[in-house]
Amino acid sequence: MSVEVIRRDGGKENMKAYRKKQRVLSFVLAVILLILSFPLQSMAEFLAETESSAEDTAEGKDEESTEEAVYIVAEDRSKRGEFEKHYYLSDGSFTAVTYTEA
Repeated sequence: MSVEVIRRDGGKENMKAYRKKQRVLSFVLAVILLILSFPLQSMAEFLAETESSAEDTAEGKDEESTEEAVYIVAEDRSKRGEFEKHYYLSDGSFTAVTYTEA
């Protein structure tokens, strides 16, 4: 013996609408969970680096080519200290390097 409940307000149609709402809600919650599973701090840092490198490239500054083009030509021994050395670079500038131990 089974008892069947007959709804006057069209129970099957309400059930379809309920299931559709439930699927949409499940999808939205799954997307939110997926977004929250990403490391947002890392993504923010990556985007900041990407934007700054794009700006440097737009201005004609390419850090990699600049670093590769500049090299040490010679050491200026007259400026040498106990824990530091001064070097002349290929672009005409110079740099000082400080060491913690001799």
